Amino acid sequence: RRTRAPLEYWHHTNGWSSSSIMVRWLTRLRSIISSVRPLAWVVVVLDCATAHLHADVLRHSRRLGLLIIILPAGLTHIFQVLDAWVVIPCLTIWFSLAYV
Repeated sequence: RRTRAPLEYWHHTNGWSSSSIMVRWLTRLRSIISSVRPLAWVVVVLDCATAHLHADVLRHSRRLGLLIIILPAGLTHIFQVLDAWVVIPCLTIWFSLAYV
């Protein structure tokens, strides 16, 4: 469902993801980014969930021109630290520069 930009949420009956949901989500992601920056590189970082590794998802990502990085199993907790201490501060700086 759409809410006021930039927030959007998808509601399903449970918390499970499937390859078809991933294909729809990646299509939406590419559509949103292309509407603002048509030539932007898009890097998507995913864990090793079965739905993320499905051949249909990877083929579709390639067709959309998305670069997929798969985190090896058992390393998600390390990358959560990076998210808090590296990614968030970088995004804060990025957005402060982008909207000056």
